[in-house]
Amino acid sequence: MKNENSNQPYYLTRQRLHILEILKNTKIHPPVEWIYHQARKEIPHISLGTVYRNLNRLNQLGLVQRLSLGFPFDRWDGDTSPHSHLICKKCGKVLDINVQPKEDLVGQVERKTKFKVENFKIDFHGFCSDCKAK
Repeated sequence: MKNENSNQPYYLTRQRLHILEILKNTKIHPPVEWIYHQARKEIPHISLGTVYRNLNRLNQLGLVQRLSLGFPFDRWDGDTSPHSHLICKKCGKVLDINVQPKEDLVGQVERKTKFKVENFKIDFHGFCSDCKAK
C-alpha cells in the first residue's frame, strides 16, 4: 500500500491493524495506556513502545488523530472526520460533537489575515452533565 502523501509504501502489520481496530471501535478517546491494555488481550507480548510507535505511524498516515487537549497525556481518536470535541475540565471526559460555526469563520480569518486556511479545529472546554450536577 502507498501513502497518499508520499511515494513511500506503508504496511498495515497485524499489530498496527489491531491498534487501529481498537480505536475505530471506541468512542472514549483513550490514552495510550488504555489502548496498550486492550491490545495485550489479543497480542499478549506487545510492548508499550510498540503501541506508541504504531499510534504515531497511524497518525502520520491520517488513519487516527492525536488529541493534545491539555491533559498530562495525549488522547487518541479513531474518527478522522472533521469534528469538534467537548472536554470536561473536571473529569477529563472527551465527547465528539458535530457542529458548524455560525458564521463563515474561515472566510473571516482569511479576509482579516490574508492567510489561506486549509483546515481548522474547534474544541469546547467546560463541564460535562455529570460533573455539572455535582
